[in-house]
Amino acid sequence: MDEILYRIIKGRVSSRHLERIIGKSLYSGIVNYQQYSSDIEIDYAELLLRTLDRNAIFNGLFQEFLINNVLNEYQIAELSTILHIVSDGDFISRKRILEKSKKRIGQALINLLLLPIDKYAYVDSVDSVVAEEVLICPDPSRFLSLHDYQKRIKDEIIKNLIEIPDSRMLVHMPTGSGKTKTCIEAVVDFVRTRPFEEGFVIWFAHSNELCMQAYSNLIDIWKVKGDSPLPVFKMFGDNDALEDILHYKKAVLFVGFQKFMSLQRSSKEHHLNIRTHLSTNTQLVIIDEAHKSLAETYKSAINYVSTMPNCRVIGLTATPGRSSDISDPSNTILSDFFKNKLIGVTDDNGCYLPNSLEYLQEHKFLAKIDHRPIEVDLSGFSDVELKKIAISGELEQSHIDKIVESPLRNKIIVDEIDRALQDENRNLILVFACNVNHCILLQKLLEFQNINSEVVLAETPSQLRSKYISDFKSGNLKVLINFGVLTTGFDAPRLKTLIIARHTNSMILYSQMIGRALRGPKNGGNEVNHVIDLVDNISSLGNPQFLFTYWEEFWGKNFCHSHLNA
Repeated sequence: MDEILYRIIKGRVSSRHLERIIGKSLYSGIVNYQQYSSDIEIDYAELLLRTLDRNAIFNGLFQEFLINNVLNEYQIAELSTILHIVSDGDFISRKRILEKSKKRIGQALINLLLLPIDKYAYVDSVDSVVAEEVLICPDPSRFLSLHDYQKRIKDEIIKNLIEIPDSRMLVHMPTGSGKTKTCIEAVVDFVRTRPFEEGFVIWFAHSNELCMQAYSNLIDIWKVKGDSPLPVFKMFGDNDALEDILHYKKAVLFVGFQKFMSLQRSSKEHHLNIRTHLSTNTQLVIIDEAHKSLAETYKSAINYVSTMPNCRVIGLTATPGRSSDISDPSNTILSDFFKNKLIGVTDDNGCYLPNSLEYLQEHKFLAKIDHRPIEVDLSGFSDVELKKIAISGELEQSHIDKIVESPLRNKIIVDEIDRALQDENRNLILVFACNVNHCILLQKLLEFQNINSEVVLAETPSQLRSKYISDFKSGNLKVLINFGVLTTGFDAPRLKTLIIARHTNSMILYSQMIGRALRGPKNGGNEVNHVIDLVDNISSLGNPQFLFTYWEEFWGKNFCHSHLNA
């Protein structure tokens, strides 16, 4: 929170202003909670700035509040000058200022109020371009190994890649069992079989975290097991496509789907040259979180680079289904897309394990889950609303707002966090909140209890996000709250307690959340982790093992025996 801005608005923010700017659900959630903590004193100015964070000065409603309720006539006159507006009376000037773009008003306010430019610099929605290429050289002084079950999966992948030039397969492993590392090991083996000047490998993922996780794995493993220098490119986040790719016929690229979509749509000549080069030289495509691969944008990218006759395709997922609806034809379409070839966990004899989650937990690769559902009887929902939710299986925004505002539900979450912090076996806590407002609300309610926490959102600046996650992984931060960010690509082996405080009817999303707590002792985690699941009286979901095996029938006989012995 910026102290300069805080001093300017302190004492000027009313409850009406606060509710209008931050939204009714967040405001009501805090006010309603006062019935449980009557000694809570709400500093409206502090809460407003904490909620808006670095976006405050570019928020249209906040700008309107400043201009109409805070700045005096002399400041308005100076602001008009900065914006090249001819002053024509105090009221008219304020009106004309608000007609300018939010970006121009924000930059003028930074100038007027002498705010720190580095903190409030306007961030365009388009990623900046940072050129990056790494040439990895082998480092024989280091050694990394696979668990036996991982090696069996890796060997089966390689067997298919070598024997079938246009092979397609889906690798199905529970979250926390080392999907990325296992597949990267297979990539390393495959690349080593290629002639020195032959073949691109493209690793697709839908998030920067997933791309970075795979990229880091490849660098670590190639340094140990590589047999020659290997060019590796990033094309995700701030990293754009490089013309240097044209100089190579053998390289590995880690690509965000959004970046590749931009490359496909571009009419620039060098972008055309790059995508043509990739489409004619790619020999292996890997799709992380492959259950998403039927989305039109993703499918278009995959098909574009896998058109050559000798191109192989590997999907990687913990949830080998497109939909939790058993009758949804997209599940069958997904299995067809990967030629009905599903590779799963096998035992020491190479026999497929129908209950691989249990096997990996018993052998301490994955943590056992102490799953404790807490039933919450939410009031405020009419019979008509409950019937509508039951039929559609979806919550409308007004329904989510009611859940976020519920003081009873929020008191349960805060109390559970407080209790977990008192227990050394449970005191590293990840929370999945209902929405962005719920994240901010929970952080504020925890602050009332003198509990420190941080929030990670999609719009959280990358440096802050990295810091919060790093602090959480090291144990310096005990409570991390998020919405829609840390379901995939987030690896925190020391996590002890998971609180699922959001509603979902998606088996895939639910299993991904549960998966954050599955890292076991042999993978740097705990023997037992704790999952607290808020089960509202409008929905319920199954257990982790049910979720993991839900889609098996779509993969037919290929998944009912060991491919190693086929």
